Amino acid sequence: MKHKTIVIGLLIIVLAAAGISLAVFGDRDETPASAPGEEKIDAAAGEGDDLESEEAEEAEDAEKTEAAEENEETAQTGAGTDEDQSESSAEAGQSTSSSRPSAGQGSGTSCQHNWVTTTRTEKEPHTVIVTEKVVQYDYYRFYWYNTRQWEETRDPDRFDEWQHDRNGGPLSPNSINMANPPEKCPLFKGYDSNGHATYTNDHVHSTLSETVPCEPYEKTEYTTVTIRTTVCSKCGATR
Repeated sequence: MKHKTIVIGLLIIVLAAAGISLAVFGDRDETPASAPGEEKIDAAAGEGDDLESEEAEEAEDAEKTEAAEENEETAQTGAGTDEDQSESSAEAGQSTSSSRPSAGQGSGTSCQHNWVTTTRTEKEPHTVIVTEKVVQYDYYRFYWYNTRQWEETRDPDRFDEWQHDRNGGPLSPNSINMANPPEKCPLFKGYDSNGHATYTNDHVHSTLSETVPCEPYEKTEYTTVTIRTTVCSKCGATR
């Protein structure tokens, strides 16, 4: 009876130990099963993430392609514009150079020149320093009948004195006005074809001019110059 009791006690202890082990290790190894709904949600979420990634990549590729095409079009447009501008400039230069006749040649061999020469005068001013001036004066020359001498003077009073002198002036007895016969006058020259007595004039009164120094000053004077121009009446070329 004692042996049975011991064996039964050992079995109970072994069974208890085995149950404890199963309880402990079974909790660690078992993974709770997912609910059917949760697996579907997780799968759908994964597929949505994959679709969004693919769409983002496709959009990025499309943007890169569009940017590359725009850059290529811009480059082509710029090149075309530069070429058009170069061609326009070249054509404009050719047109300008061809429309301008060179001096003496007109428009080349296509123009049979008809040269026309015109003449005009112009006044060219220039400044000079004046150091002299011109003055006018009265000049008197008269004959003294008493001394038979000529006198020259600029003094009008002296000439007036001679005119009123009765001895040596025109009122003297042997003067042109008073001599009788004419041969008594020392200035008698003879008779003309009509029988009239001729004399050397006994006086001269003239207004003369002379140049005298003056205070220097500037003066503008003008010189007339002649300008001749030869132009083709057809094309406007000059020579």
